[in-house]
Amino acid sequence: MTSKQAAATDAFAADSVFLLGKLSGGYINKQAIPDNRAVLKQLAGVATDRALFFRSLRHTCQQDTLFSDEFTLLDSSTILTPAKHAVYATVSSDLIGYHLRLFVRYVNPDFQQLRKVIFQMDGQKKTYAPTFGTESDNTGNWAQSEDLIDADNIALLLRLINAQQLTITYHTGRSRQTRTISPTEQTAMRHMLEIYKGLLLGYAF
Repeated sequence: MTSKQAAATDAFAADSVFLLGKLSGGYINKQAIPDNRAVLKQLAGVATDRALFFRSLRHTCQQDTLFSDEFTLLDSSTILTPAKHAVYATVSSDLIGYHLRLFVRYVNPDFQQLRKVIFQMDGQKKTYAPTFGTESDNTGNWAQSEDLIDADNIALLLRLINAQQLTITYHTGRSRQTRTISPTEQTAMRHMLEIYKGLLLGYAF
């Protein structure tokens, strides 16, 4: 990386922190942020410090939102197209703090209802059945879930990033399809966990 590229990357990271928290404007009501000790206890195995927080932030890009006081980051390696299956996480901010979400996207050319997925993590199976919506645009159709991650369900995301062998099986009413979740997808989710933990620890302030 050239010095010019490094400077641009550092500037992007700094801008991301500013936008993520709307810190200079004081948009986040710190009194309204819930107690995060339970989540941080679950995240004890995710190593992070201020330097790693900013390094992980450099791997992110901004996702458009409808409201000016909200901001969402996802890993820059997460390519979202109707022709590509994906399992990924995002970190967002709003008026009451920071939020971690897990998404499962399934290519759905026939508009089949996706009922559930089964993760197989190092030989252990976990059924995951959130609400899957069906979406489309002029390039194709896909089904997708969006699940807010908290202290009660963050264990699943931790298992996903730490598994040595990881597959997902998509179950519809008429078929099922299995694929391997790639190391790139796992790394992207890990970056989001590092960023989320860093935000809860106050590294952006």
